[in-house]
Amino acid sequence: MNRNQVICLNMMLASAFFIMRHLIWMERSTIRSHIHQLRQRLQNNDSILQMSIVSEKGGQKESESNAKDDSETGAGEYNFFFGENKAYYYKYEPDLLPLPEGVALENAHGIYVSNHCSDQDLECGPTIVITYQDKVDDSKCLLQWKAGEYGQPAKLLGPGSSLCAGVPHGLTAMKEKDTNEDGEGTTTTTYLYHANNDQHLSKTTPDGEVVWTNQYKPPVPLDTNSTEPEFKPTWFAGQPHSPYVYLADGYGTSRIYQYYKSNGTYAGRYFGGIGTDDGFFHTSHGMSWDGRDGDDDAGHMIVCDRENHRLSYFAVDPEQPQKFECLGQQSMEPYNLYRPCNIRYHPTTNQAIIPFLEGSVGIFHPPNPDEPLVQPLEGILNITDQMGKLGFLHPHDAHFLPNGDFVLVTWAPGRIGYFRKVEGEQAEDEVSVGLEDWDPAHDASMSIQ
Repeated sequence: MNRNQVICLNMMLASAFFIMRHLIWMERSTIRSHIHQLRQRLQNNDSILQMSIVSEKGGQKESESNAKDDSETGAGEYNFFFGENKAYYYKYEPDLLPLPEGVALENAHGIYVSNHCSDQDLECGPTIVITYQDKVDDSKCLLQWKAGEYGQPAKLLGPGSSLCAGVPHGLTAMKEKDTNEDGEGTTTTTYLYHANNDQHLSKTTPDGEVVWTNQYKPPVPLDTNSTEPEFKPTWFAGQPHSPYVYLADGYGTSRIYQYYKSNGTYAGRYFGGIGTDDGFFHTSHGMSWDGRDGDDDAGHMIVCDRENHRLSYFAVDPEQPQKFECLGQQSMEPYNLYRPCNIRYHPTTNQAIIPFLEGSVGIFHPPNPDEPLVQPLEGILNITDQMGKLGFLHPHDAHFLPNGDFVLVTWAPGRIGYFRKVEGEQAEDEVSVGLEDWDPAHDASMSIQ
């Protein structure tokens, strides 16, 4: 190798070394940039759960942050403030409703709350039951926390795969009158109705003992205006003192099928289907009987028509089983809410609570007697915005407790949350975020479609 070749080789090596060093510097710079962006996102992510009350102008008012950073408290605090009068707020309790060992929670779907006291050594209060989908074990789907044991791991209920296989979804409690064994008189008993997306329908006791179960597709004609949908039921609802229970096929035909409560057989009638007209749905996801006027027989059925962004109201009559009369709809869009999953009611205040799949929970005043088909918004709980980093992304069901607390479950991923109501002097001592109440005049101006 001559002198010129050596010089050329050295220059090539020097250039390669320079290029490699530059590439390494660029890679380190890129990594530092990503780390910086991640830190900024974490710092900017509020750790307070606050109530967004809609202002008199109809828009959501910005509120002050009352977060306590994890570095100061050891665990983030999520407080849900309600109203500028500081009457009460909700506090997320991360230590309550823990899971038992061996549960792999994929999706949490439905809630049952009872005021049943099963053991004398426990404080009398509500039992909480949650249905969920397990990631690895299809023999598990029911979790139970008794009063006084909310801080302890749940008890697993049910017979196993005969109830839990598939996708356990909707959970509805109904009180029914059973004839006593001696044939004289009746006893009021609570039952749970389970809607499984895998064409699986069941009725159990609150402790998970199966009364009946079936797994078949109703023998009904297809909608001539659509392709053949699957039968994928999502929720049950029923009128008290009626022999019928109604099943929402939310992920399939969007029809409402009628069954017999006593044995779970199909009654041969269905209502609705896919569409936007009165009495039709686009994902009839959740159902609930609204008897808040005090007369169970004078209430009405509410269907959460999720992808039409509305609640639909229906009159039913056990003496006229073919009746499923649409009374009207209420769009959720004026509230900037869109995908209602289910609706439940407080037993004494008559408030309603609705989880919205896009990430919020709405709390509603009792309906005005002059407008029984309008749920007047009280406030919005921005779950995903404030608690998304904990996995609370898609609210799927929410249920009040008699003391005013509520339980929330979410889908994809599954999460279970307990929110404690704090009121009185304790609430007044906290920092107010100065939020305004919803203008009742806005509700009065909302038309029933």
